[in-house]
Amino acid sequence: MKFPRIENIQDVLPFIEHKKEFVVKHKDDYTVIDYVYQGDDTFDSMETMEARGIKFYPDGRIMCRPPAKFFNLGENKALEAEYFDNDYEIHEKLDGSLITPIIMQDGSVRLGTKAGVTDVSLRCEEETAMSAEFYDLCGHLLNDGHTPIFEYVSPNNRIVIRYDNTGLVLLAVRDTITGEYLDRDNLEILSSILEVPVSKIYRNISIQDIREWKDREGVVLVWSNGYRIKFKADEYVLKHRVKDSITNEKNLIQIVLDDGVDDLVGILDEEDWEYVREYERNFLEGVQETVDMLDCAAEHLLEHNMARKEVAQWAKSKFDKIYLPCFWQVYDGKCANKVVREYIGKNLSSQTKVDSVRELFTPTT
Repeated sequence: MKFPRIENIQDVLPFIEHKKEFVVKHKDDYTVIDYVYQGDDTFDSMETMEARGIKFYPDGRIMCRPPAKFFNLGENKALEAEYFDNDYEIHEKLDGSLITPIIMQDGSVRLGTKAGVTDVSLRCEEETAMSAEFYDLCGHLLNDGHTPIFEYVSPNNRIVIRYDNTGLVLLAVRDTITGEYLDRDNLEILSSILEVPVSKIYRNISIQDIREWKDREGVVLVWSNGYRIKFKADEYVLKHRVKDSITNEKNLIQIVLDDGVDDLVGILDEEDWEYVREYERNFLEGVQETVDMLDCAAEHLLEHNMARKEVAQWAKSKFDKIYLPCFWQVYDGKCANKVVREYIGKNLSSQTKVDSVRELFTPTT
């Protein structure tokens, strides 16, 4: 696989300047190019595939080069048809955060994510507490034209898989200008010098074996020419989708409204399960308070046989505006529980919409 030679930011900019999915962020110590979303033709060249956290010095020279974009098995069939054969290694794919060192203008070496120095990389520096020798060696590697690439795993940096220990794992080392990857033998030597483990290699294992893995993300298939494909365990894919859902409130509300929380038993771990159940309990309690209030008001007004105009005046004086659409439906005889749940369900298109109806499902105590 022929990677593009990149010496300067101008070797990349012409390939991404017309693409809205890429961002170029200029910071005091470096400039970073990354993508924020992926469309059908986002990665239509080898240069765009490099634009995922690649960093340059303020004068435009390349600083560090994280892994090029690589796809899930079956995601890019054109590349697979060109490069796929059976001569590959199987590396474990860890479920953490990608980390590469960065040389700051004052000469110090920091750890950075794809976006640069972030809250995640700051936590990584604090938790891993790597030695001065580690940072010195990373600086030497960068100055020598090589980018060491690590994965940061920690109980405090959980994506889906829970890790008991905190640390850095050496994934790869790239020639910063040519993009070539260091071979496995030299990678293992370097991991010993850096005093960090190297990603595990699996042998005599099938794709079906990997599909059935539990509590592991998956693997990266690695060819000697640098071509890579990722493949994830079925359980991980399912858990990741569920994790995305429960961390997005509008999706979690939809699960609750669909009475789907019980379907997550056995998929979520104990901590996430308790979070979802507590959210469901509070949500349903809040809905029930709204239902009781609307039922009580409608019953009271119907007993007094008030004119509709009088009812409108009374309702406006007693209810916040958010309750009125539901109130009138309940007053006209519709089931309050169904009315409130449907009204909330129609306002889940964005977090702003969710916030606009929050009063309907927030318990008072």
